[in-house]
This record gives sequence, structure tokens and C-alpha cells, in this order.
Amino acid sequence: MTGRSRGYALSISAPLFQLATEAIRVHSNATGRFQSLAQLVIDRVHSAPILEDHDPAILRDHLRLIPSKGDVQIYLSLPREDAVGLIAIKKQLSEKVGQRLLVEDTLSLVLLDSIAADRASEVLRKVANPTG
Repeated sequence: MTGRSRGYALSISAPLFQLATEAIRVHSNATGRFQSLAQLVIDRVHSAPILEDHDPAILRDHLRLIPSKGDVQIYLSLPREDAVGLIAIKKQLSEKVGQRLLVEDTLSLVLLDSIAADRASEVLRKVANPTG
């Protein structure tokens, strides 16, 4: 760890990689700016509690259906305070699902949360402005 940032060398599955690229695409469209994985994670760390309203069984199913560990190598660099926030989310979600989570698992659930939040915002915009 450097003084101001924390880097994660992660080995993720191909399905998790696909989820990450989709989440980045959806988040970029929702914000109107090109986003990176790091920026998406930072935005979720600073948002409302992650997956607070989701049934723990659904979260466990997500982790079962989209394996976290795999052969795809990625590097995630976060400012120190956001890395601390990610670890806090990891602990919170570990308690919620009743199992010890890896950073890769936490990333997967954060991506799920991001897509759900961005899609919900998109639906609300369409309902509020059905002609636009």
C-alpha cells in the first residue's frame, strides 16, 4: 500500500469480468461520462448502504451464479479512504450473507448494486418523462 492509495491485484472469473464491463457501461451512460472500475467503486462506497434492501439469499445466489475467483487479472487502485470504505462494505456484506467474503466477492456485489441503482434511476427518469 502506498501512502495515499491501495491497490488490489485481483483474479476474477470471466462472468465477473463481464459483469464489471456491463456495470461500467451502465454507470457511464447514467452519469453521462466515461467511467472506470475504480470510479464506479468509489461512487458506490459513497452512496447509500450497499444492497441494504436485498434478501441475503439473493446475494448468496448471485455469488453462486457468478463466481468471483478466476483467471482474469485486473488491478484496482483506490484512494486510501475509499479502500477503507470498501473493506467496511466487505465486513457488512459478510455479516449479511453469513459467510466470509473475498474482495472479489465484495466487488461482485458492489457491481450488482451499481447496476440495480443505475437501472432504477433510468426507470424513474422514463416514468417521470414518458415522452423523452
